[in-house]
Amino acid sequence: MTFQARGHRWCLHLFIALAASCWLAPSLGSNLCADDFFRLTQFSRGDNNGDSRYNIGDPLFTLNFLFVPDSDRPTCLEALDANDDDSLDISDPVYELTNLFGTGDPPPAPGPGECGVDLSVGYMGCDQYDFCPDDTALIVHALNRVTYGPTEDLLTKIQTRDDLVEYITSQLDDAPDNYDQRMEPELDTQIEALNLGFVEAFSTPGRQTERLKSTLVLNAALSRWQLLHVVTQFFNNHFHSDLTAVRDQFFRRGGRGGQSNRGDAAVFAVVDTDLSGGIDEVEWEAYRALHSPLRPWTSFSRRIRDDNVSPGIITADEFDNVVIAYWKYGRGTDQRGIAAEQELREYTVYRRLAFGAFKGMLEACAKSVAMTIYLNNFENIASEPNENYAREYFELQSQGADRVYTQIDIQEAARVFTGWSVGWVQQSAIADDDYNHMNNPSATVFPINRRVSNQRPFNYPDTAFWDDSTYTWAFVLNPNNHDFGTKVLFDPLYGGVDSFGNPLSGAALTITPSGNAVTDAMQEFDLLLDRTVAFRDVAKFISTKLIQLLVTDDLSDLPKTLPLSPVMQALFDAVDTDGSGSIDFDEWEMPIPLVLPNGRPIAVFNELDVSGDGLITELEYQEPDLLGAAIDTWQAEDGNIREVLRTILMSDEFLSLDFAQSKVKTPFESVVSAMRALDSAPDLLSTSGFLGDQQLGGVLATAVELVGAGMELWDFSDPTGESEFGFDWMHTVGLLERLKYLNRATNPQDLNTDFRFFYDPFIRQTDWGLTDAELSVDFFSLLFLGGDLLSEQRTLAIDAYDNPTAGSLTEVTSAIAFLLSLPQFQKQ
Repeated sequence: MTFQARGHRWCLHLFIALAASCWLAPSLGSNLCADDFFRLTQFSRGDNNGDSRYNIGDPLFTLNFLFVPDSDRPTCLEALDANDDDSLDISDPVYELTNLFGTGDPPPAPGPGECGVDLSVGYMGCDQYDFCPDDTALIVHALNRVTYGPTEDLLTKIQTRDDLVEYITSQLDDAPDNYDQRMEPELDTQIEALNLGFVEAFSTPGRQTERLKSTLVLNAALSRWQLLHVVTQFFNNHFHSDLTAVRDQFFRRGGRGGQSNRGDAAVFAVVDTDLSGGIDEVEWEAYRALHSPLRPWTSFSRRIRDDNVSPGIITADEFDNVVIAYWKYGRGTDQRGIAAEQELREYTVYRRLAFGAFKGMLEACAKSVAMTIYLNNFENIASEPNENYAREYFELQSQGADRVYTQIDIQEAARVFTGWSVGWVQQSAIADDDYNHMNNPSATVFPINRRVSNQRPFNYPDTAFWDDSTYTWAFVLNPNNHDFGTKVLFDPLYGGVDSFGNPLSGAALTITPSGNAVTDAMQEFDLLLDRTVAFRDVAKFISTKLIQLLVTDDLSDLPKTLPLSPVMQALFDAVDTDGSGSIDFDEWEMPIPLVLPNGRPIAVFNELDVSGDGLITELEYQEPDLLGAAIDTWQAEDGNIREVLRTILMSDEFLSLDFAQSKVKTPFESVVSAMRALDSAPDLLSTSGFLGDQQLGGVLATAVELVGAGMELWDFSDPTGESEFGFDWMHTVGLLERLKYLNRATNPQDLNTDFRFFYDPFIRQTDWGLTDAELSVDFFSLLFLGGDLLSEQRTLAIDAYDNPTAGSLTEVTSAIAFLLSLPQFQKQ
């Protein structure tokens, strides 16, 4: 007797186990088809009788099965295929006997004592093997953190914990340095189709805010480099700037946008060359040819333009009420377009640097055009310092609130940043690899907001320097506005302390410029940057945020099993003056002459005293193991983010179920993870809609809906960025809005609506033979939830399939919408 795996067809997601298993199932008298789908059972090859041991009993079991009628039937055919030739015959027990009693090789991987799966074409099936783990829950948990949600493809390729480690490692190591969107041509084409940014006067498409947000949807849904985009979006939120503020504070002010000239009698008389008492299109366009900033005829509304008179006229009365000339970014759409360009450029730089040194990220943030505008640093001049950016540089971007720095440090840092601005410079002044337009701060700035001086009395804007192919916005520094005096930061006498209340011994930084040129001013920042990132509390601050992003919101839940390091023990003992093993309030308040005359800050004591008993024990003083390991990696690798991520993602805390479903998805993560699971990322090039204001394959609608659920993304006014803590997204309105959208998007009553996912609800039914409610619900619960479905919920999902709500597209879409509404899907 020979069992040969039947040839089978392949689909998009490695159509492997089902075809073979379902073919063999009738002969084995078991149901292998109902719940395996794209997840395979781990087994140990050679353990034929399923007793977890490899010995003479295993080939004897196979011989009995092959030649003795009514013998015990195997629950894992793959285990019996000892030589892994994709067939079951006499050669398999012979192979094992040769190995057990001769010089033959052991069964191939996963061999005796191992656990694994076989993804080869000739897979024979394994219904049950009790001695190997089912890693599905761990894989789903981890993929919800390092990607924007599991897909059928990933859940097929990543079958075991080892596969998961290999995938995470590839996401870390294989992601290209200095990532360029063009490395993923299909994704690049989709994002280019958004027509994002300022193009030229009167041609910029509308809804720029939604278009900008849609780039995040497309990147998250489509990119191969999922972890890179997860981390990039984290830093884009951490170094937060706001599109509306960038537009309002800069591009609509100071002659860079908004109106310039209104129509009046003098202009009317010049344009009305035929003295008819009305301006027609020919007259207007002839005059406009001499004055390029004038708006085109077609931009005048019909309320102004009388089209009942051929070819249409504008009367003198109407002309007096209309703006006829604009600055470069004359309309709100234009202003949002150029602001969106700066925001997208900033995001692009963060993505290129996301796996590099944190120092590079912090520098790119400081010199970003969008950030320079958003936090008013372009208004920071020596005669009138603006502390806004300096404060956020410390508090939000590098150290956290009230760590290391003091108000005096903010004031001194603000002086370092004086003269920093944004300028309109020649493209040729920017190097090809300077994606942030930040490396030539001494570039000549050209005027974009002057008037023509020889056309009085009209004085329309001078467009001599308006060509976008010649000029661009860049970071610049005006030495005339820079404070070249000596600055002193982090002086212990200021009273700054670290996160353990210790004064900053020996940390003072004195900056004395060697000259008064742009390069001298920039060297001041280099000194400040180097000193900033050298503080241990910077490593602690960013590592903490990364752990909160990837592991748990509350670091107090992390284990502390390691003793205090010698350095930390010495710091503790220096405060524990009575040697009791704990620090009491009197010891904490003991004055430190010339530095902390009132003792260490009370707020730090209360933060460390987790139990609230008035004592700080060594355990309370100790940082969680994972945080300590991340900080150690940071210090050993000079703040390399990739290596810090590796430490976090390869830890027992991450590669376990200890913190599974302990975090809540943001609205963005919820929607995109549903898109990915359904393979429904919008294809902007194949939709029936046009790429304008009304429809962009549903992607703009997604951006709008995320706002309704409380997620503003690039249009969030608070410089802290949007919360990464699950609790903050558990408000009723936000949850209701995200669930309503998921229901409309996956089970639309109208196929023509923008607010739907573009996916085929029937393709998986065909591929996997989902012929009834039970099979469909089990399949999609495995895909969406990793099979984490209560029996009561399964019953309700089957009922949603059998009795779809009014207006449901199909039975299966009704069940899909129900499953996506469950709490398990909203958790990570």
